[in-house]
Amino acid sequence: MKFNPEESKKTLEYVERNDTRNRRCNRCGSVVLMEPTVKGYPYQCMNCDENLYEIETHIGEKHTDEEYEKLCCNTRDLLLLDDESKVV
Repeated sequence: MKFNPEESKKTLEYVERNDTRNRRCNRCGSVVLMEPTVKGYPYQCMNCDENLYEIETHIGEKHTDEEYEKLCCNTRDLLLLDDESKVV
């Protein structure tokens, strides 16, 4: 499913705020986000759905537009930040 920024404004804001741009997961190679809420785990892989230690990541190439869209889709689907039924 394509990412629609108009329908997922909170997700887009979250990704933009936490995007590392070039730090990647050692397991799957996807660009990871900074983890703002879980102490001790500075990164989160939205592809593997795991919080990661720094040693579980590496610096690589900056994400492509396609990878960024996939990152946004994975974040939308995992965190449900734009789900109106979710109690905040």
